[in-house]
Amino acid sequence: MTQYYTAELGGERQGPFTAEQVADMVRSGRITANTIFWRPGMPEWQRIAAFPMPTQKYNIVNATKAGLRRVVRFSGRSSRAEFWFFALAVFIFFIAILIINSCIANSAYFAMQENVYTVSFLFMAYCAVALVAAAVRRLHDAELTSLLMLFLLVPLFGPLGLVPFLVFPPQDTANPYGTRPLAPDE
Repeated sequence: MTQYYTAELGGERQGPFTAEQVADMVRSGRITANTIFWRPGMPEWQRIAAFPMPTQKYNIVNATKAGLRRVVRFSGRSSRAEFWFFALAVFIFFIAILIINSCIANSAYFAMQENVYTVSFLFMAYCAVALVAAAVRRLHDAELTSLLMLFLLVPLFGPLGLVPFLVFPPQDTANPYGTRPLAPDE
């Protein structure tokens, strides 16, 4: 069933819009989480972040861009799809870097081995920090504290203890950590 929304944009009411059109407007930046909306059945106008919207269609490219852009942003929220696609991308990066480094190590004629190792290490460190930041935002999306990241300090099984918390369902409305993530750019 199609849901229709009416928006207050630029001081005047516009619409109706389908849920897909609203999601496209969010992605394009035409509306934000603070834009006022109404749909049939709602008692009053509300901010768009206050009621469930269609799920953001993340893919590995959008999630990677969002994760690498927000590398040191530990505040806010990230959806499950954004986090897990970004974690997959970081895993693929790490495997690719390890393969490239092992090929270089076996090459006796490659004169710049040390420089390549330094660049590889810096990129892996950058991705690791970005993944920790994304995990903190993911915990915030489930309305959990970032102190759960201390599981990473437990040898061997610590990261495995963190995984169940990263798969908790998100809060559909605003929580103390911010509004619900609507688009990759927010």
